[in-house]
Amino acid sequence: MNLRFAANILDKNGDYKSADIVDDLLIKTAASPLKPGILQPALKPLSPTGLTQTQVINPNLPKLSPQQMAQVENKGNFDKSIDLLIKLEGGKTDEKTDRGGKTNLGITQREFDAWNKKNNLPLKDVFEIDNQTAKQIFKEGYWNIIKGAELPRNIATAILSDALLSGPQDSIKFVQKMLGLKPDGIMGPMTVSKIWEKSKTSDAEFARAILNKQKEIYLADEQSKIYGQGWANRVDKIKDEIS
Repeated sequence: MNLRFAANILDKNGDYKSADIVDDLLIKTAASPLKPGILQPALKPLSPTGLTQTQVINPNLPKLSPQQMAQVENKGNFDKSIDLLIKLEGGKTDEKTDRGGKTNLGITQREFDAWNKKNNLPLKDVFEIDNQTAKQIFKEGYWNIIKGAELPRNIATAILSDALLSGPQDSIKFVQKMLGLKPDGIMGPMTVSKIWEKSKTSDAEFARAILNKQKEIYLADEQSKIYGQGWANRVDKIKDEIS
């Protein structure tokens, strides 16, 4: 089975963890051109439900350097990042002072309507959204745009946190400015490379710097008198998870 096709199927079925495993395999092999036949995927059951993991069983695959291996092992994990952030997003809110309007699990009514229209689904009250659908919206509309799976783990979480509040493009521009790059809002190869360069020893320091800058902006926001302290507390809780 084509690995990209398998990842897309897993994504559509809501099995993000297995999809990330397949994505990591694609990332590992993309850097080096392989001869036809080198990749021989075998399907191994992960659970009684029939979930599968694509494995490389051919010993002739090129070995990764210690630095490459460290990067692969330290890449962003969507499930871990979003589980943390959904807890901090809270539940149902419908406050007139909130720019986002009616919201549940961090998803606004406008976002939920747009997602349902795109998928030819009936429009529903965002208060009816379930955890799995919220995760799928976050992965398609935020995580994939910031290319979280290609970034260092802590930095992926820090950028995703800002993306949920400011939008994915603005969160990318924010980090690009910190890196001294042209803020075009696209997580391209140069931006990804610069982020890894900043994380040679550890990604924790730069992730904290991103979060500290976010906190400054949130406290200076026009709605900071109402929501500023809550946003700041949110940032501090994310910083506590950085290791």
